[in-house]
Amino acid sequence: MEPGWVFRSDRATGKRLDGGRRVHAGHVCDGRRCGPGAGTVSRHARVTCGAVLSLLGWVAAADEWFTVRATDRPVTAEGSGVVIAQQVRNFGTPPTNTWRTTIVALAREGARIKTGDLLVRFDATNLDDRVRDLTGKLAVATGELAALDQTHAREREDEKVAVASARSRASKADRKAEQPEGLIAGMAYKKLVEEKRVLNVLWERAVRRAELAAALRDATSLEKRARVAQLEARLAMARSELDSFTVLAPVDGLVIIGTDMQGNKFDVGSGANPGLVVVQIADDRKLAVEAQFPEHAAAALRQGQTATIDADAAGGGRLAGEIHSVANTVRRQSRDSLAMVRDVTVVLRAATPAGFRLGTSVQLSVVLEELHGVLAVPASALAYRDGRPGVVRRSGGWAELRLGQRSADMWVVEAGLAAGEEIRL
Repeated sequence: MEPGWVFRSDRATGKRLDGGRRVHAGHVCDGRRCGPGAGTVSRHARVTCGAVLSLLGWVAAADEWFTVRATDRPVTAEGSGVVIAQQVRNFGTPPTNTWRTTIVALAREGARIKTGDLLVRFDATNLDDRVRDLTGKLAVATGELAALDQTHAREREDEKVAVASARSRASKADRKAEQPEGLIAGMAYKKLVEEKRVLNVLWERAVRRAELAAALRDATSLEKRARVAQLEARLAMARSELDSFTVLAPVDGLVIIGTDMQGNKFDVGSGANPGLVVVQIADDRKLAVEAQFPEHAAAALRQGQTATIDADAAGGGRLAGEIHSVANTVRRQSRDSLAMVRDVTVVLRAATPAGFRLGTSVQLSVVLEELHGVLAVPASALAYRDGRPGVVRRSGGWAELRLGQRSADMWVVEAGLAAGEEIRL
C-alpha cells in the first residue's frame, strides 16, 4: 500500500467526517500512534478494502445528473382511470316477493354473445309450481264453462218448445171462445172463456219464465267466463314472470359479470339481491375512459378539453382523447381513503387501437396552461427532509426548493435553483 492519508467524507456534501488516517507501507496510523500495533494491514484486509473502494467508485460513477434550464412547460392535471364502454346494458334480478334469488345459469365473463343467447337464469321453482297449478285450474274452469254452455243451449231449446206450446194452446182457446154465445150452452161457453183466460196466463208465465231463465243463464255464464278470464290473466302474468327469470341477450356484446355487496363476482349458486347488477352487456366497439382527478385539479377541467391517455396495455403509446363530462359532485376515492376526487369521462378521438380493452388501467394528463421560461425538475429528483422538498446539487449538496405547479412528470421551481445547475436524479 502506498503511503498517504485516507478520509471519510459525506458523499452528498463532500465534507470530511473525521481527521483521516495516515497509511504507511504495510500498516495504518490512526492519528494517535503509528506502527504495527496501530493496525497492520493484512492481505485479506487489503483485498476487502480494494473491493469496497471499487464498489464506491462504481456507485459514484452510476449517479445521473440533470441540468436545470429555463424552458416552456405546460401545466397539467394528472389523473388515472379505467377503460369502459360507452354503451352498457345492466341486468339484475327480476321483481319478486323474495329478498334473495339464486342464480342457476350464468354466461361466461368476457364471452362474446349474440342476440338471443342466454345471459342469466334465476331459480324459479316456486313460480314454476304456480304456473302448473294455474294451468290446471284454468283447464277445469274452461271445461266447466263448456259444459255450462251446452246445458244452457238445451235449456233454451226446451224453453222455446214450452213457450210455443203454451202460445199454441192459448191461441186455440181464443178461437173457441170467439164463437157466438148463443150457439153454445151457457155453462159450456163460460167454461171456454175460463179456459181461454187460464191458457193465456200460462202462456204469459211461460214467456216470463223463459226471460228469467235466460237472465239467470247469462249471469251464470258471465260468472264462469269472468273466472276463466281471471285465471287466464293470472296464468299469463305468472308465465311472464317466469320468463323474466331467464334473461336473454337483447343485443350483441361482451359479457361482464357483476359483484355482490362484498365485492365478490357472481357465479352459479350465488344469491342476488334486488338492485344489484348481476350481468352487463358492453359494446366494446365504442370505448371511453372513466377517470378520477384530484378535487383541486378537476376544478379547472372543462368539457371539450384535450386529454392525453397513456395506456401501457396498448403498446405503451399515447392516445388523444376529449373530456366528455365532469361530475358536479366530489366523492372519496375509496371507502378507506380521505382523498377527494371527481369523476371525469374521456372519449377517444380516433379509432380504438389494438390492446385497448375494457378494464385496462390508464393514466391521463390534461394541459391547463402554458408557462414560458420557467425552471423545472423531475419529480424523481426530489429529496425530502423534514417534509420539505429539495434536490441534491452537484456543486453544493442538498438545497430546499419552493415548488410551483406540476407539469407532467416535472415540478416547476419557483425558488431555490438557478439555471445551469446540475442536480442528482
